Amino acid sequence: MNPEDQYKWSQYQKFADLGNVSMVFDPEAYTSTLIKVNPPDIAKGISSSYEMMNINQFYNGVNMTPGPMYDTNTAITNTLNSLGGVRDITTADGKRRAGIILEGAEGDEVVADLSQAMLGQSRDMRLFAMDNTITDAEGKVADFDYARLPMDVYDTGGSINQEKFKKLQTDNPYLFYEDQSGRFYESDKARELILKNAGEMLRGAADYTKVEAKTVIDKGASFTNAKQAVNAIKDSGFQPSKEILTSLLEKAGFSDEEVKSFSGELIKDDKELKESEKKRRNAAAQNEFKKWFPTWLTETPPNAAKKYDYNTVVSMFETSPFEITNADGTIKVLYEGEEFYDFGESSVRIPKPNMTASERKATFDFFKNKMRAKLGDAESAQIMLTIDPSIRENIIKVDDTDETVTDSLDYTDL
Repeated sequence: MNPEDQYKWSQYQKFADLGNVSMVFDPEAYTSTLIKVNPPDIAKGISSSYEMMNINQFYNGVNMTPGPMYDTNTAITNTLNSLGGVRDITTADGKRRAGIILEGAEGDEVVADLSQAMLGQSRDMRLFAMDNTITDAEGKVADFDYARLPMDVYDTGGSINQEKFKKLQTDNPYLFYEDQSGRFYESDKARELILKNAGEMLRGAADYTKVEAKTVIDKGASFTNAKQAVNAIKDSGFQPSKEILTSLLEKAGFSDEEVKSFSGELIKDDKELKESEKKRRNAAAQNEFKKWFPTWLTETPPNAAKKYDYNTVVSMFETSPFEITNADGTIKVLYEGEEFYDFGESSVRIPKPNMTASERKATFDFFKNKMRAKLGDAESAQIMLTIDPSIRENIIKVDDTDETVTDSLDYTDL
C-alpha cells in the first residue's frame, strides 16, 4: 500500500470510532456529514476540536482498493524512452547503451519539460516525493507528509479561506493537505522542489559514456564486506542483489569460478523469515536509507582542498560495489564492468548554489541522483549496508543466536 492510501486508511479508522462520531444531514445538499469530536488534553494544554468528513467519502474510502507503490525507476525509464534524439553508444566490451546527454541551457529546458511530463498528475507528484529523498538547494532533506486541513481554515458554508490557506502552506510547505471532500493540495514551494529533484534524477539516468579499465581492491576486505552486506540485507527482509554481489567480488579480483561459487551460496533465499517480519524490516531498512543517503559522500576534502582529487574519490568508494577510474583524465564510476557515471572533470566538485549544468554534473549529488534513479530499494539498501554494515543493528535486534549458514564461508578455501 502506498503512503497516500495508508494516510487515508488512518483517517477512515478515526471516523470509524462511533463513540466520538455523530452524523448531520444537510437538507439543502441532500447529503450527510460525519463529525468527529476530539476531547481536550488538559495535560498537554490542548483544547477540544472537531473534524468533518462527507459520508460518501467515508463509504467510498473504506471500500477502496489500495493502490500500488510509486515505481520511480519505471516512471523515469518510460519518460526517457518518450524523448527523441537518443544516441547509441558502444561500450568498451562491445555492448550497446541508449543514452541522452542533457547539458547546457537547452538541456535544462528539456529536463524541466521531462519532469513536468513525468509528474503531471498531482497524485504522482505526491507519491514520488514520499518514495524518494527530496533535498533543497542547501542539501537538507524535505520531510513530506499528509495532514487534514484544519477546520479554522474554512469559512462559514464550508468554503476554504484562501488567505488562511496560503499562510498555512507557507508555514508548512511540505505537508500535503486534504480537504473535507478528499482532495489533496501541494504548495507551490513543494511542487517546485519535487520537480527540480525529479529533473536531476532524469538527467542522471539519461547520461551514458564509454567504459574504462577496472580498479581492483583487496580481496579479503571485499569478501568480508560482501558477506556482511548480504547477511544484513537478508536480515532486512530483502533478497540480496546478485549483480551487486558479483560486482564486489569481480572488483576484488576473484575468478569467475570463485564468484559463481560464493554468490550461489551467499544469495540463497531465507525461506524461514515470516512475510510480516520481512515487511517490517523492509520498512525499517528503507527508513535507514532515507537517513543515510543524504549524508553519504559529504565528507570535507582532506587538507582543506576545494575539490575531491582522484585518490580521495577512490578511497571514498573503496567498500562500495563501484569502481573509480580516470584513464582518460576524467573521473568515472564503473558498475558491473561498465561505465555508470562520468563526472566530466579530473576532480569532483563540492555542490554550491548557482552552478552551471556541467558543474553540477561534476558533484557527488548528481552521481547519487543517477544511482537512486537506476537502482531499486533492495539494491540501494544493500549498497548502504555494504558501505556501513553497522546500520544492520538499527533494522534488526542482533543477539548471539542470530547467525546464518553463510558465516562459515571462507574465500581462502578455493
